[in-house]
Amino acid sequence: MVISAKDIEETIPIAQETEKFCPAGNSNNVVVSLELSDISPRTVRLTKKCKIIECCKAEKRKAAIPVYIITGIGILLLASIVGKLLNSNLNIIFEEDKRYHLSIVAYVNELNTTWKAIYNRFASRGVSVQEISVLASKNKISQEYLLGDTIEHIKLLKSKKLHLPEQFDARLQWPLCWSVHQVANQGGCGSCWAISAASVMSDRLCIATNYSNQKQISAEDLISCCAECGGCQGSNWALSAFIYWRNHGIVTGGDYGSFEGCKPYATAPNCGSPCSFEYYRKKAAPICQKAYWIRAEKGSNEIMPYVQEIVQETIGNERKDYESICISPASKLIV
Repeated sequence: MVISAKDIEETIPIAQETEKFCPAGNSNNVVVSLELSDISPRTVRLTKKCKIIECCKAEKRKAAIPVYIITGIGILLLASIVGKLLNSNLNIIFEEDKRYHLSIVAYVNELNTTWKAIYNRFASRGVSVQEISVLASKNKISQEYLLGDTIEHIKLLKSKKLHLPEQFDARLQWPLCWSVHQVANQGGCGSCWAISAASVMSDRLCIATNYSNQKQISAEDLISCCAECGGCQGSNWALSAFIYWRNHGIVTGGDYGSFEGCKPYATAPNCGSPCSFEYYRKKAAPICQKAYWIRAEKGSNEIMPYVQEIVQETIGNERKDYESICISPASKLIV
């Protein structure tokens, strides 16, 4: 910087005034070049003053840096506090679920049956009847929507006086529908309503098209998109899934790890640890992932359970007349 004697005389204040803003001795490493026509004691004082002015400017530029550091520390502290609060809430929920399942284990073992129950750390608890009622009221789900034409359909079957066979195996009736032979694993998600509904839909699709359409209906799509149906905490009534299917449609999707269709099942059927060979038995239910996703064309005839469903109390006094109605989905267990 080149300053003439005239510039100094007119524009630069004296050094004593400048030192009010900058402590003395902070003018190091500041280079000021003076080109003067007249050397005097005043010029020496002005040289120091010019250095001090440049020093003050540099200090002001550095003052903004600590603000960013303090802001960053504040954000980290806030994130840490929020994380601890969330983790505390999750731990409370986990402990409540654990106590609930341990109470079930204790109750079953007190019965002294032929088998012993143990705690499953991957277990998840479904909602209670009271919680379901609250969810139903919030979503304004009517009884008509939940039940649809179920009662009328049962009355129609009753009026036809159909003869129910002693045994019925869907695998033998429709052997070319491979979905009929499959058994799904819902994992740690209370989605039995979605898996069973999607399985029935897939079966009916194959049967109605005379085996030409073997697409799998996605249980994951039902869980994700049908707000009035439910989720991993169970469902109000499985019929809601069929009403949703009729009104909105459902995409395709196979079992977990199958990569079939648009939206395969997302919850892993984790055993918790690798299965030892000693647990493999000819008649034991499969518990490892690989046992579930084999395409079985004929299935197994070794286990053939029959499930009796009793119509809900909405039928009223006629309920006893319908207790004999038996629905047999047939076992689709792969052994």
